[in-house]
Amino acid sequence: MNDDDALALERLAHGLDAYGGDLDRWPAPLRGAAEALIAREPEARRLHDAARALDRLLDQAPMPSPSRRLRARVLERAAPPVWRQSLGALWPFGPAWQPAAALALIAALGIVLGPYIGSDDLNASTAGEIDGLALGGSLDEGDLP
Repeated sequence: MNDDDALALERLAHGLDAYGGDLDRWPAPLRGAAEALIAREPEARRLHDAARALDRLLDQAPMPSPSRRLRARVLERAAPPVWRQSLGALWPFGPAWQPAAALALIAALGIVLGPYIGSDDLNASTAGEIDGLALGGSLDEGDLP
């Protein structure tokens, strides 16, 4: 056995641990290489047989059922609270905190920067243009002072 086969056996062992001895449950890209290695190497066949034996043993184990208390806790956590359902009906576009935070940031910037950006800083010509545009004017040749 060469180093490539040893590495392949290690990968096979990891795959058997992850996916089990039933090669039909393996991802398709790995399945073909595993089948070829099992057909070629006796050590791979031994690992595969051990994994299938473990699968049979696990299949015979009884399936535990959850207690009523555990089931109630899981269902309680799965259902969103009433207030969250109501909020979802009012704002169906995802988390509502994102647009609320953006609006709060804009308002805070306006409050902080507002006193520094007053109309006192504008000259009369610029203030007149802004007032004219606000009242529905345009910047045609005749509207310029």
